[in-house]
Amino acid sequence: MENLRKLRIERNLSQDELGKAVQISGSSISNYELGGNYPEIAVLRRMAKYFNVSTDYLLDLTDVPYPLPDAKKYLLDEKQAEVLHDIFSIPPDERQPLIDLAHNYCKRIKR
Repeated sequence: MENLRKLRIERNLSQDELGKAVQISGSSISNYELGGNYPEIAVLRRMAKYFNVSTDYLLDLTDVPYPLPDAKKYLLDEKQAEVLHDIFSIPPDERQPLIDLAHNYCKRIKR
């Protein structure tokens, strides 16, 4: 669960701190990060809620951490999907200026 490790490190959490936050041991977090075990569904849901990401992201099934609202409404071509992937690859704190720029551009175009 490499994405779990990335999220924990981005937030400067120790394995014990994260374990305490999601009501498990730090050694369990270590085990998940090393790929030795996978969490039970209840634990997986608590971790996803804690980090505000999808369970698929925690399980390394997708590189997009946040599910897109109403994603089925939007059929993305390959280039659009690549751009979204690139945006979500940027650390959250560095992503916001890009999102603000795109949002302001869209508002200006809609006038």
